[in-house]
Amino acid sequence: MKGYDTEVWVNEDDYPVKMVLGMKSGEGTVDITAHYSDYGAQAKVEAPPAKDTVDLFEMLQGLEEGFSDIGADAGADADV
Repeated sequence: MKGYDTEVWVNEDDYPVKMVLGMKSGEGTVDITAHYSDYGAQAKVEAPPAKDTVDLFEMLQGLEEGFSDIGADAGADADV
């Protein structure tokens, strides 16, 4: 990816109310649109129970370790 395009709409208080992000790469295009509102409002946030969560970094490390084994037997079960 060499760059990306961003469009931002702001309200009369100069707060962003909409943002459109477009990223193009050799693998395809990603378009993301976000809408923002309720500035200054109290947010009610409650953490989920631990049983419903994962540690992202542990998960990614596990994936990385799994991928390191792929090269060793990549063709072992392949139909050639």
